[in-house]
Amino acid sequence: MTTRCLGSTTPNAFATWLTRLLRSAPGIGVLSAALVALTLALPLAAASAEAVQAVAVEVHDGDTIRATLPDGQKVVVRLIGVDAPEIDGPYRQAGFGGAAATAFARRLSGSGPLTLERDPAGDDKDKYDRLLRYLRLPDGRDAGSEIIAAGYARAYRKFSYTRKESYQELEKQAKRAERGLWGAGPATQPATPLGADSARP
Repeated sequence: MTTRCLGSTTPNAFATWLTRLLRSAPGIGVLSAALVALTLALPLAAASAEAVQAVAVEVHDGDTIRATLPDGQKVVVRLIGVDAPEIDGPYRQAGFGGAAATAFARRLSGSGPLTLERDPAGDDKDKYDRLLRYLRLPDGRDAGSEIIAAGYARAYRKFSYTRKESYQELEKQAKRAERGLWGAGPATQPATPLGADSARP
């Protein structure tokens, strides 16, 4: 008997597959069937919880936003892999483009409903109880990639995350092109079109 990969299987397709499995192997037993069902159903449930829509209500800086979830809950979200200059607090770096990075993030996040995506290989929250998420824009672009490519943030190096290699490559390209923080003057203009107008600057 052969089985196929169920990584992208829907719950209905999974139920059909399991029924055929039990019919083809009547000796599998009730307990074994239950274990098979549980083992294969868990990834389906996890996948549905990996991404959730949200609306940005405040952009704290270039890598942190406050957002409202569909159930009305307000959460603080730290963008995975994005290290933007601080604009306040003990780690503030005066004159290093914090305001420009924040304005750029506001323009991105203000363009419509956002999708928060958890890194399957990373933590759910950081030590400050902020959600660790990638931020997908309404047009499908990754906000982290946009911010780093435009030169408004570094790729975070301290921890591992799925998009680390691609983020670091985007940072190298921004440096070579002297975009944003890597330019000779103040970082004021995005390097690529934002694709959607926003009410906020």
